[in-house]
Amino acid sequence: MKNKNLILALVIAGFATLILFVYLNSKEKEVISKGTPNKVIIAKKYIQSGATLTNEMLKECEIPEAYIQPGAIRDIKYAEGRITLAEISEGEQILANKITKIANSLSSVVPIGFRAVTISVDSETGLNEMIKTGDYVDVLGTFEEVGGKGSYTATILQKVKVLAVNDNFNNISKSSQITVEGTLGSSTVTLALEPSDVEIITFAETKGKLRLSLRNPEDDKIISPKLTNFNNLLKSTQKEVTKPTKEVPSLEIIRGTEGEKIQIKK
Repeated sequence: MKNKNLILALVIAGFATLILFVYLNSKEKEVISKGTPNKVIIAKKYIQSGATLTNEMLKECEIPEAYIQPGAIRDIKYAEGRITLAEISEGEQILANKITKIANSLSSVVPIGFRAVTISVDSETGLNEMIKTGDYVDVLGTFEEVGGKGSYTATILQKVKVLAVNDNFNNISKSSQITVEGTLGSSTVTLALEPSDVEIITFAETKGKLRLSLRNPEDDKIISPKLTNFNNLLKSTQKEVTKPTKEVPSLEIIRGTEGEKIQIKK
Protein backbone atom coordinates (compact mmCIF):
# COMPACT_ATOMS: atom_id res chain seq x y z
CA MET A 1 0.00 0.00 0.00
CA LYS A 2 2.85 2.34 0.91
CA ASN A 3 4.60 1.57 -2.40
CA LYS A 4 1.42 2.43 -4.34
CA ASN A 5 1.11 5.80 -2.54
CA LEU A 6 4.77 6.55 -3.25
CA ILE A 7 4.40 5.70 -6.94
CA LEU A 8 1.24 7.89 -7.13
CA ALA A 9 3.07 10.81 -5.51
CA LEU A 10 5.96 10.47 -7.95
CA VAL A 11 3.58 10.40 -10.91
CA ILE A 12 1.80 13.57 -9.68
CA ALA A 13 5.12 15.33 -9.08
CA GLY A 14 6.35 14.39 -12.54
CA PHE A 15 3.12 15.59 -14.11
CA ALA A 16 3.37 18.94 -12.27
CA THR A 17 6.98 19.33 -13.42
CA LEU A 18 5.95 18.67 -17.00
CA ILE A 19 3.19 21.29 -16.81
CA LEU A 20 5.62 23.85 -15.35
CA PHE A 21 8.16 23.12 -18.10
CA VAL A 22 5.56 23.53 -20.83
CA TYR A 23 4.35 26.81 -19.27
CA LEU A 24 7.84 28.30 -18.95
CA ASN A 25 8.74 27.19 -22.45
CA SER A 26 5.63 28.88 -23.85
CA LYS A 27 6.38 32.11 -21.94
CA GLU A 28 9.93 32.09 -23.26
CA LYS A 29 8.65 31.72 -26.81
CA GLU A 30 6.16 34.54 -26.15
CA VAL A 31 8.92 36.89 -24.97
CA ILE A 32 11.12 35.97 -27.93
CA SER A 33 8.20 36.58 -30.26
CA LYS A 34 7.90 40.11 -28.86
CA GLY A 35 11.29 41.02 -30.28
CA THR A 36 14.94 41.24 -29.33
CA PRO A 37 15.62 43.06 -26.04
CA ASN A 38 16.83 46.63 -26.56
CA LYS A 39 18.29 49.23 -24.24
CA VAL A 40 16.04 51.85 -22.65
CA ILE A 41 16.52 54.36 -19.83
CA ILE A 42 14.40 53.94 -16.70
CA ALA A 43 14.15 55.72 -13.35
CA LYS A 44 16.40 54.23 -10.68
CA LYS A 45 14.15 55.77 -7.98
CA TYR A 46 11.09 57.97 -7.63
CA ILE A 47 11.63 61.36 -9.30
CA GLN A 48 9.43 64.31 -8.45
CA SER A 49 8.07 66.77 -10.98
CA GLY A 50 10.41 69.67 -11.75
CA ALA A 51 13.57 67.77 -10.79
CA THR A 52 16.75 68.02 -12.83
CA LEU A 53 17.75 64.52 -13.96
CA THR A 54 21.17 63.27 -12.93
CA ASN A 55 23.05 60.04 -13.59
CA GLU A 56 22.24 58.86 -10.05
CA MET A 57 18.50 58.95 -10.87
CA LEU A 58 18.74 56.91 -14.07
CA LYS A 59 19.86 53.47 -15.24
CA GLU A 60 19.94 51.44 -18.44
CA CYS A 61 17.71 48.41 -18.81
CA GLU A 62 17.12 45.87 -21.59
CA ILE A 63 13.46 45.32 -22.48
CA PRO A 64 11.90 43.45 -25.42
CA GLU A 65 11.18 45.93 -28.19
CA ALA A 66 7.43 45.32 -28.01
CA TYR A 67 7.35 46.57 -24.42
CA ILE A 68 9.32 49.77 -25.03
CA GLN A 69 6.94 52.73 -24.98
CA PRO A 70 6.81 55.26 -27.83
CA GLY A 71 9.13 58.18 -27.11
CA ALA A 72 11.25 56.27 -24.60
CA ILE A 73 14.80 57.59 -24.19
CA ARG A 74 17.35 55.05 -25.41
CA ASP A 75 20.57 56.85 -24.42
CA ILE A 76 21.23 58.26 -20.96
CA LYS A 77 22.96 61.36 -22.37
CA TYR A 78 19.62 62.53 -23.78
CA ALA A 79 18.06 62.44 -20.31
CA GLU A 80 20.77 63.88 -18.06
CA GLY A 81 20.29 67.56 -17.26
CA ARG A 82 16.67 67.60 -18.44
CA ILE A 83 13.81 68.83 -16.22
CA THR A 84 10.90 66.51 -15.45
CA LEU A 85 7.43 67.79 -16.33
CA ALA A 86 5.63 65.12 -14.27
CA GLU A 87 6.35 62.63 -11.51
CA ILE A 88 8.23 59.49 -12.61
CA SER A 89 7.90 56.27 -10.61
CA GLU A 90 10.77 53.90 -9.83
CA GLY A 91 11.35 51.57 -12.79
CA GLU A 92 9.28 53.73 -15.16
CA GLN A 93 10.66 54.38 -18.63
CA ILE A 94 11.88 57.94 -19.23
CA LEU A 95 9.71 59.39 -22.01
CA ALA A 96 10.57 62.39 -24.16
CA ASN A 97 7.22 64.08 -23.46
CA LYS A 98 7.87 64.01 -19.70
CA ILE A 99 11.17 65.88 -19.76
CA THR A 100 12.41 69.16 -21.21
CA LYS A 101 15.67 71.00 -21.75
CA ILE A 102 16.47 74.10 -19.69
CA ALA A 103 13.07 75.71 -19.83
CA ASN A 104 12.62 78.65 -22.17
CA SER A 105 9.00 79.24 -21.21
CA LEU A 106 7.07 79.00 -17.96
CA SER A 107 4.47 76.69 -19.49
CA SER A 108 7.14 74.04 -20.14
CA VAL A 109 7.80 73.61 -16.40
CA VAL A 110 4.15 73.45 -15.33
CA PRO A 111 3.52 69.82 -14.26
CA ILE A 112 0.93 67.96 -16.30
CA GLY A 113 -2.51 68.38 -14.72
CA PHE A 114 -1.51 71.53 -12.80
CA ARG A 115 -1.90 75.27 -13.35
CA ALA A 116 0.53 78.13 -12.74
CA VAL A 117 -0.81 80.93 -10.53
CA THR A 118 1.16 84.02 -9.48
CA ILE A 119 0.68 85.80 -6.14
CA SER A 120 2.26 88.95 -4.79
CA VAL A 121 4.62 88.80 -1.80
CA ASP A 122 6.93 91.18 0.00
CA SER A 123 9.96 90.74 2.26
CA GLU A 124 7.63 89.80 5.12
CA THR A 125 5.17 87.43 3.45
CA GLY A 126 7.84 85.95 1.17
CA LEU A 127 10.26 84.84 3.93
CA ASN A 128 12.69 87.70 3.38
CA GLU A 129 14.18 86.57 0.05
CA MET A 130 14.63 82.93 1.14
CA ILE A 131 12.13 81.26 -1.20
CA LYS A 132 13.63 79.76 -4.35
CA THR A 133 12.34 78.05 -7.46
CA GLY A 134 11.64 74.37 -6.70
CA ASP A 135 10.86 74.95 -3.00
CA TYR A 136 7.64 73.75 -1.36
CA VAL A 137 5.48 76.07 0.72
CA ASP A 138 2.24 76.21 2.66
CA VAL A 139 -0.10 79.12 1.94
CA LEU A 140 -1.75 80.88 4.89
CA GLY A 141 -4.38 83.60 4.71
CA THR A 142 -5.51 86.23 7.19
CA PHE A 143 -9.06 87.56 6.74
CA GLU A 144 -11.47 89.97 8.41
CA GLU A 145 -14.46 88.35 10.11
CA VAL A 146 -17.94 89.19 8.86
CA GLY A 147 -19.14 92.44 10.43
CA GLY A 148 -15.60 93.64 11.14
CA LYS A 149 -15.57 92.04 14.59
CA GLY A 150 -12.02 90.80 14.24
CA SER A 151 -9.76 88.70 12.03
CA TYR A 152 -8.61 85.09 11.74
CA THR A 153 -5.81 83.13 10.07
CA ALA A 154 -6.09 79.75 8.35
CA THR A 155 -3.83 77.41 6.35
CA ILE A 156 -5.35 77.39 2.86
CA LEU A 157 -3.03 75.10 0.88
CA GLN A 158 -0.24 72.71 1.89
CA LYS A 159 2.91 71.50 0.12
CA VAL A 160 2.62 73.68 -2.95
CA LYS A 161 5.55 73.78 -5.37
CA VAL A 162 7.15 77.10 -6.33
CA LEU A 163 7.50 77.24 -10.13
CA ALA A 164 8.99 80.69 -10.45
CA VAL A 165 10.16 83.68 -8.45
CA ASN A 166 9.59 86.96 -10.26
CA ASP A 167 10.35 86.13 -13.92
CA ASN A 168 12.87 83.37 -13.12
CA PHE A 169 11.58 79.82 -13.65
CA ASN A 170 14.88 78.05 -14.30
CA ASN A 171 15.35 75.91 -11.20
CA ILE A 172 19.06 75.37 -11.81
CA SER A 173 19.85 79.05 -11.84
CA LYS A 174 21.78 80.42 -8.90
CA SER A 175 19.84 83.68 -8.93
CA SER A 176 16.32 82.29 -8.52
CA GLN A 177 15.57 83.85 -5.18
CA ILE A 178 13.19 86.68 -4.37
CA THR A 179 14.73 90.11 -4.90
CA VAL A 180 13.07 92.89 -2.96
CA GLU A 181 14.14 96.49 -3.38
CA GLY A 182 13.95 98.07 0.05
CA THR A 183 11.61 97.13 2.86
CA LEU A 184 8.52 98.23 0.95
CA GLY A 185 9.40 96.46 -2.27
CA SER A 186 7.16 93.75 -3.72
CA SER A 187 7.79 90.56 -5.65
CA THR A 188 5.87 87.66 -7.16
CA VAL A 189 5.88 83.91 -6.62
CA THR A 190 4.31 81.51 -9.12
CA LEU A 191 2.86 78.32 -7.67
CA ALA A 192 1.88 74.99 -9.26
CA LEU A 193 -1.73 74.34 -8.27
CA GLU A 194 -4.37 71.77 -9.05
CA PRO A 195 -7.26 73.34 -11.02
CA SER A 196 -9.59 73.17 -8.00
CA ASP A 197 -7.04 75.10 -5.88
CA VAL A 198 -6.75 77.92 -8.39
CA GLU A 199 -10.17 79.25 -7.42
CA ILE A 200 -9.38 78.94 -3.70
CA ILE A 201 -6.18 80.99 -3.82
CA THR A 202 -7.67 83.55 -6.21
CA PHE A 203 -10.59 84.15 -3.85
CA ALA A 204 -8.31 84.20 -0.80
CA GLU A 205 -5.95 86.77 -2.31
CA THR A 206 -8.80 89.16 -3.08
CA LYS A 207 -10.32 88.82 0.41
CA GLY A 208 -7.28 88.86 2.66
CA LYS A 209 -3.50 88.82 3.01
CA LEU A 210 -1.49 85.74 2.06
CA ARG A 211 1.72 84.52 3.65
CA LEU A 212 4.03 81.68 2.59
CA SER A 213 5.49 79.13 5.01
CA LEU A 214 8.54 77.22 3.77
CA ARG A 215 8.64 73.45 4.35
CA ASN A 216 11.08 70.58 3.82
CA PRO A 217 10.53 68.98 0.37
CA GLU A 218 10.63 65.50 1.95
CA ASP A 219 7.87 66.37 4.43
CA ASP A 220 4.60 64.92 3.10
CA LYS A 221 2.58 65.36 6.30
CA ILE A 222 -0.72 67.15 5.77
CA ILE A 223 -2.26 68.60 8.92
CA SER A 224 -5.94 69.24 9.61
CA PRO A 225 -6.53 72.96 9.01
CA LYS A 226 -7.92 75.11 11.81
CA LEU A 227 -8.92 78.75 12.24
CA THR A 228 -6.93 80.90 14.63
CA ASN A 229 -8.39 84.14 15.97
CA PHE A 230 -7.68 86.34 18.98
CA ASN A 231 -9.94 84.37 21.33
CA ASN A 232 -8.60 80.85 20.75
CA LEU A 233 -5.06 82.25 20.56
CA LEU A 234 -5.42 83.40 24.17
CA LYS A 235 -6.99 80.10 25.21
CA SER A 236 -4.16 78.05 23.71
CA THR A 237 -1.47 80.16 25.39
CA GLN A 238 -3.10 80.53 28.79
CA LYS A 239 -1.63 78.40 31.55
CA GLU A 240 -3.74 76.99 34.33
CA VAL A 241 -3.29 79.03 37.48
CA THR A 242 -2.53 76.93 40.56
CA LYS A 243 -4.97 77.77 43.33
CA PRO A 244 -3.36 78.38 46.77
CA THR A 245 -4.00 75.74 49.40
CA LYS A 246 -6.70 76.84 51.80
CA GLU A 247 -5.21 77.42 55.27
CA VAL A 248 -6.87 75.36 58.03
CA PRO A 249 -6.91 77.03 61.50
CA SER A 250 -4.96 75.10 64.17
CA LEU A 251 -4.02 75.34 67.83
CA GLU A 252 -0.49 74.62 69.05
CA ILE A 253 -0.20 72.91 72.45
CA ILE A 254 3.19 72.81 74.15
CA ARG A 255 3.93 70.06 76.67
CA GLY A 256 7.33 70.57 78.27
CA THR A 257 9.82 70.80 75.40
CA GLU A 258 7.53 69.26 72.76
CA GLY A 259 4.82 70.98 70.75
CA GLU A 260 1.76 69.59 68.97
CA LYS A 261 -0.60 71.23 66.45
CA ILE A 262 -4.28 70.35 66.62
CA GLN A 263 -6.62 71.41 63.77
CA ILE A 264 -9.70 73.27 64.90
CA LYS A 265 -12.92 71.96 63.41
CA LYS A 266 -15.57 74.51 62.44
